[in-house]
Amino acid sequence: MFVLIPLEAAGITGAQDLGFAIAVLVIGAAVVLSGNPIAIVVTYHRVMGAILLYLAIGWTFVGVFTLVGLLVPNAFTSMTVSDSPALASTMVYFSFGTLTTAGSGDIAPLHPIARSLVNLEAMIGQLYPATLLARLVTLEIEGEAKR
Repeated sequence: MFVLIPLEAAGITGAQDLGFAIAVLVIGAAVVLSGNPIAIVVTYHRVMGAILLYLAIGWTFVGVFTLVGLLVPNAFTSMTVSDSPALASTMVYFSFGTLTTAGSGDIAPLHPIARSLVNLEAMIGQLYPATLLARLVTLEIEGEAKR
């Protein structure tokens, strides 16, 4: 999503084909490694659900940060929340940079509420994948024990 969509927007042909090829490669590798084509369906749905939840968390914070920016002027540095075509792009950039803790520091929270929300998103961004990975490994081990 974060690589293929910008490639397609830049007019690079074959971005969709590349995305499809990557998906087929990942699914094929999972089937080969698991040795059980039925197990991959369950694992695939678990992983896709977990990814979608992670993305939903990021998009929820996009909305929350936008609301804070509208209610509190100058809540963030280098960003004014106003009716602008670039607002959505900027908010997605800031939210997912915070969620993954890969932010570049060009936008920072100034208001205490904004700072608290940024801290919360960063903590969720670190704890969610760690606990998710532990849970998926546990489910896989339980599945192998039943086989």
